[in-house]
Amino acid sequence: MARLEFDDEERLGIRWNGSEQEPGIGNPQSRGRPTWFVVPKELADVIRDEIEEFGDSKHAELLSAYREMSSDRERETEAQEWCEGLISDGINQER
Repeated sequence: MARLEFDDEERLGIRWNGSEQEPGIGNPQSRGRPTWFVVPKELADVIRDEIEEFGDSKHAELLSAYREMSSDRERETEAQEWCEGLISDGINQER
């Protein structure tokens, strides 16, 4: 999570930068370059509140589960392929 400047205003952005076990450019990405998902304004306050709770370690079990899921290489590969498939779906709809 990061505060970003987007369209001349401060916004909240999300991305996964990889890990020591699986270094790389992370996700999301476009054509092999790191990109950020800009959180819709309507959700930003809720997400910031949740980040503060994670910082207080109230959700350590959930955070541990997310780490476990992200270390499942097969599942992550399937998720990446699914995400990339969505890009081609969008391109085909424009034509």
